[in-house]
Amino acid sequence: MLRFQYKGRGPNFETITQKETCFQCSVCSLLCVVQHMEGYDHRNTFLYDLLQDPRPYANRALWACSGCHKCEEVCPQDIRPAHLIADLQERSFEEGYAPAYVWNLTEMVLLTGMAFPVTAKTLKERKKLGMGPPPSPPVEEIQRIAQRTGLQEKMERLRKRSRVFRSLSESIRRSLDKGAAS
Repeated sequence: MLRFQYKGRGPNFETITQKETCFQCSVCSLLCVVQHMEGYDHRNTFLYDLLQDPRPYANRALWACSGCHKCEEVCPQDIRPAHLIADLQERSFEEGYAPAYVWNLTEMVLLTGMAFPVTAKTLKERKKLGMGPPPSPPVEEIQRIAQRTGLQEKMERLRKRSRVFRSLSESIRRSLDKGAAS
């Protein structure tokens, strides 16, 4: 049996302490896509690996979770592994353990409203398929949500604290400036 306590978010984004007890039945692993990665089996699951780690928020495997919530659908104990993982990912991000691609993607979404830029090739393919350009993303709304949820503040702290993150952020901004100029 695994007992764990962690900080999560309540429905109004307030920080709350949550406690869970996992009976290690392995049912969550039946549908987990991460479970098929090397090193996991029905006795040593992805979730158990995280829960037994003294610092699960620093475990790089944490970011392999797709957030599909299938584990929660089948858990006979009504444990919320996907919520736990999301809360651990938030802590990982906040403390600077998230992989660079996560910071990069988050910065891109906050700056452009999209996870990846629309390229000339994309526009050409859309035209060939009889489609117009994609609609403009609601960047201001995304930034307002980031402000209200505290994400914007976390990003600013990370920019100040991390030289790697600053260089990624500057690189994204330069490429956006080049795209706007052309």
